[in-house]
Amino acid sequence: QSGAKLSEYKTTFGVRRLRVDQKHFMLNDTPLFLRGTVEFGAFPLTGHPPTDPAEWERILSIVQRYGLNHVRFNSWCPPEGAFAVADKLGVIFQVELPIATKIDPKAHPEVVEFMRSEAALIRQAYGNHPSFGFLSLGNQMDAEWSVLDDLTREIKALDTRQLVTFNS
Repeated sequence: QSGAKLSEYKTTFGVRRLRVDQKHFMLNDTPLFLRGTVEFGAFPLTGHPPTDPAEWERILSIVQRYGLNHVRFNSWCPPEGAFAVADKLGVIFQVELPIATKIDPKAHPEVVEFMRSEAALIRQAYGNHPSFGFLSLGNQMDAEWSVLDDLTREIKALDTRQLVTFNS
């Protein structure tokens, strides 16, 4: 046509390689030592996690002042503002699906389908963020291990940007 723009797509992404070398985490071929904390999503003054990047800057700056470089989100995924600030500050996140169950996934295939779908949605929304280092399919899972092992392998094969485990 006349040089008119047909479409535009903007996204945030980071270039980094996170992998396991024997029993050690490696970030861009340098050993990575995680010192972290856990965030349970308890925000009693608002009843919900902040979405404002400025508030996440405050929270993650406190994390760093204590010498920490990692935050595990126990059974939840933080909002975009948290990832954007973590990218800037160099904090690495472990995101967990909102699952803590003793349900037999063979008897309840809808649980496995929910986990599959939720992992895909989280990765689609936040997978480009270099701060998104780890994905856990659940917290304190006590279920049929073979089903969860198969699901973990499936999810790992779909996207290699994060390290994946089925249990925290």
